[in-house]
Amino acid sequence: YGITPGYGTASALDPTMVATHFALITNLAPTTEYHYRVDSTDAFSNSGSSADFSFQTLAVAPPIGVEQTVFGDGSGNVTTAACNTATPGDLLVAFVGADGSAGVPQTATVTGAGLTWTRDQRANTQNGTAEVWHAFAPGALTNATVTSSLAVAASQSITVVAFSGARGIGATTAASAAS
Repeated sequence: YGITPGYGTASALDPTMVATHFALITNLAPTTEYHYRVDSTDAFSNSGSSADFSFQTLAVAPPIGVEQTVFGDGSGNVTTAACNTATPGDLLVAFVGADGSAGVPQTATVTGAGLTWTRDQRANTQNGTAEVWHAFAPGALTNATVTSSLAVAASQSITVVAFSGARGIGATTAASAAS
């Protein structure tokens, strides 16, 4: 493989006789076209090469930064303080934690800032709830607020973090308890 059809670099030879192989290639330059071909030899020393193929590496992602963090605490519907972002495409992540009545499952709904919010994780639907929501802001936000509404009135808190340069929330995990 290499940046021209002359290649210049080869991956390590895999002597295992199988129908498919996998080669991990590292340290490739971003936003670069690479050419490659596959050479193979069978158990009877018959060899062959594929045609020339190419692929384009992706650009390096921008660094992820926190633009602003806002929160709200209270009972019933809770709205954050106003927030501003400077970067179009910011990822907003809302973390909701709520109490609940004994034996009454609790859920939350997140709305606001003119965005479409998606619930990514609900830790449990026991007496209380802990949830993670996200939305992407297509443009910069000015004086935007976010509201968490509970299915059953209770004390809750909501924290919203605006990230610049993030493309998604990554993996989530949760644990559950009796309350």
